[in-house]
Amino acid sequence: MTFVYLTSEAPINSAAITTSSVIQFLLFLQNISELKLEWPTPLTSTRRFVSFFSVEGYADHYLRRDCITGSSGEVKMTWGLLHPVAMVAACLCFFPLSRILRRPLDVDRVINTLGLIFRNLFISISATTLQLFITEEMPNGRRMVRELPDIEFGEDRWLRISPFAILAFLIYVLGFFILVTRAVILAPRLAACNPRFLVRYRFAFGAYRPDCWWWVLAPLTSSACLVIVQTVSDNVQIILYLSIFVLLCFTVLAFLVWPFRFWIN
Repeated sequence: MTFVYLTSEAPINSAAITTSSVIQFLLFLQNISELKLEWPTPLTSTRRFVSFFSVEGYADHYLRRDCITGSSGEVKMTWGLLHPVAMVAACLCFFPLSRILRRPLDVDRVINTLGLIFRNLFISISATTLQLFITEEMPNGRRMVRELPDIEFGEDRWLRISPFAILAFLIYVLGFFILVTRAVILAPRLAACNPRFLVRYRFAFGAYRPDCWWWVLAPLTSSACLVIVQTVSDNVQIILYLSIFVLLCFTVLAFLVWPFRFWIN
């Protein structure tokens, strides 16, 4: 986060856009590879690599979270829902950093840093908040939460923690989407008269052509849809076909609009 903040004034180039796209694509692969299918070995290895360096993976592999807090579904769910809060809290390190560098803290750049991280991790954050609603049917007919197999869908433990998951979805996912949508609506008026507006929302507009300022809503929508389709059915084939449909629509739209500033992207 500190690196993102310190480089937020640097000109946007094609390499930065490519890096952001690769991160989002890898997180998409990690999400879709959770389906119970015979995936090729390279995809499985990629999923493990991305998971290992994620916030969740760091807590599991380095901190040995299970040894500290236990392995119950409620604990895992709480850890997952607190990750975005931890990212916001990490911005507190910018205050001593600004003192060390003897530069005033730029609040707009801090907001841009958080926005960039939330945008790139949007599919992962969406999956975390909706994981209670992604289930698998067991041979005995019971529906268990896929990521928390000790919790049965609809039973008392599920009902106790589901309000927190719904609240997290409303704040992290829907709240962030509304914030970006508001910026998209205001951009044609404020971008010309308020130079700080583009500093604050650089994460939303910086990578795209001026006439495609709204494009940021497209990847956010597709990311959320790729997670939501996994909640509508337990059937792996239905989920896979719906995911392919969402991804195909997004890809076709991207080719038609060609929103990025640089042709190489």
